[in-house]
Amino acid sequence: MSSGFQSATFSLGQLLASRFAFTVPDYQRPYSWTVEEAEQLLDDLNLALDDVAETKSAKGASEEEAGYFFGAVLLMAHAIQPSNQAPGQMPRPHDIVDGQQRLVTLTILLAVLRDLVAELGGSIEAVVQPLLWSGTGPDATPRLSLRGGENNFLRAFVQEAGASSIMLSDDDLTPGEARMLAVREFLASELLALSRGDLERFAAYLVNSCHFAVITTTTVDRAHRIFSVLNERGRPLARNDILKAQILGSIPKTRRTHYTEAWDRIERELGGDFESLFSHVRAIEDRGRSKIIGGIADLMAARGGAEPFFEQVLEPYAAIFAALKSPGVATGVQQSSDQITIARSLTYLGWLGSADWMPAAMLYWRKSEGNASSVATFLVRLDRLAFGLRLLGIGVDKRRARMQALVNAVRQGAALDAPDNPLEFARDELRNIHYNLRNLHARSQLTCKLVLLRLNDEIAGNMHDVDPARLTVEHVLPQKPARSGQWREWFPDADEREACTQSLGNLVLLRKDENERARNLELARKQALYFARGRDAALAITRDIFGLETWRPTEIKAREEKLLARLVQLWRLAPEIERSADPDVKPDQPPPPRRKRRSRDPD
Repeated sequence: MSSGFQSATFSLGQLLASRFAFTVPDYQRPYSWTVEEAEQLLDDLNLALDDVAETKSAKGASEEEAGYFFGAVLLMAHAIQPSNQAPGQMPRPHDIVDGQQRLVTLTILLAVLRDLVAELGGSIEAVVQPLLWSGTGPDATPRLSLRGGENNFLRAFVQEAGASSIMLSDDDLTPGEARMLAVREFLASELLALSRGDLERFAAYLVNSCHFAVITTTTVDRAHRIFSVLNERGRPLARNDILKAQILGSIPKTRRTHYTEAWDRIERELGGDFESLFSHVRAIEDRGRSKIIGGIADLMAARGGAEPFFEQVLEPYAAIFAALKSPGVATGVQQSSDQITIARSLTYLGWLGSADWMPAAMLYWRKSEGNASSVATFLVRLDRLAFGLRLLGIGVDKRRARMQALVNAVRQGAALDAPDNPLEFARDELRNIHYNLRNLHARSQLTCKLVLLRLNDEIAGNMHDVDPARLTVEHVLPQKPARSGQWREWFPDADEREACTQSLGNLVLLRKDENERARNLELARKQALYFARGRDAALAITRDIFGLETWRPTEIKAREEKLLARLVQLWRLAPEIERSADPDVKPDQPPPPRRKRRSRDPD
């Protein structure tokens, strides 16, 4: 008897090059993944890829055995074969009932890998392009099609060869398109620092060793029932459930109740971050590349069993983690300057999304026994390091390695004032940070927004309680000015106009609805929008524009130098001082080549 559905396991390469053509039905929501979710996926893939080498070395296992599982995808086959296809000809259109967000994100990731390798003189197009397109030449069709206008965006700025290198503003995009752009830019910035060989290795692993469980059906009713089972029934066995059984199960029953109650209390206090605690503990104990369950088992053995591990490691670090997760300044409570500094630094670090800095903070807090003065000083320097690594534009793997080096230095009691300690930047790093700040928005829109928010607080002299997600970067000189009018008169030279557009001096912060209205308005109308509620109601970083009658290259360059000077002071960058001390580094020597970007509007 037929079950009404079929199921099979496919690698990503098999799935995207198989009989399926993927369409997103109208009832599905727009693309909704954020940079944070894309970062988690990339982190998981990097860790899984690292496991390949360890597994092969230790056991002689194949990459397939050390693969990664993306979960289940639910598809509903179209009942009618397209008129231009013979029966049985592939691919057959299937609606994505469950799995849209993962498939769109992986499509973006594949396109970014294809284009980055091409920019380095290599080609993985023969591997990747058949996963993005069915057929060749003018008859080629995308493997994945979205709803309405989002489909045009995906095709023009992701799927077409070279499309992920096109520079684009999110000013006039729908929310779904803006999220796709943000994820595309994040993935490109994270992978940018990898060599051609590493990119090709990553792509091969992604295509051949990462798998889906694919369930297909032919009726809406059955698809809905399967979807309900997959998403609503039962509770998946989380990693911390396994750890709970592993740790508490090895404690004698006569003493287990006490530890079970303590475990439940910690889980309530940390909520959704409870599982992250084990990742941080693993990194603190220098087992950052081991799998969590195996790494925790090793730690228990090293501590002499579950009970000493619980009391000496898990419980103390859980209390520190909880304190670091709640950095707010208490209202109506007298706090020391150190406590305020700690709260500010933790808030700024929290903006970054990634918690790769957390193990170092937890370990230092414990070693300093929570001394507020010491912790405040360390967190200020950790904040500088974390933001500086973003400004360098290096990938997540190198950032994690730098933070792990810091953890090791703290654990070993190394002198953190030494010039070569992991908290400090080398001369060439300072030089590259300063260089990247000149066109930061083109390199990373998210990092640029966070830097502008930091500048806003520096200019205002106090910390603003703002949600970074509610603000967007506005270009005073528009990215696509009208072909005639005030902007073209003030910026007649195309090269100078492009340089000024991306300059830090040309950027302010607005709410998204205000940004959408500002777009290509002339200066006076933009000012009326910026200051509609009065000058003092605007963010401090936007007030620079108040009352100006012109906005020419001279004003932009002057403001850029002023903002750069504040950042140099805030984060002790001073690249020109560092360069002068090194005779081998020439002041005008550019940093290593970065990713080439093509403007959407070459004029």
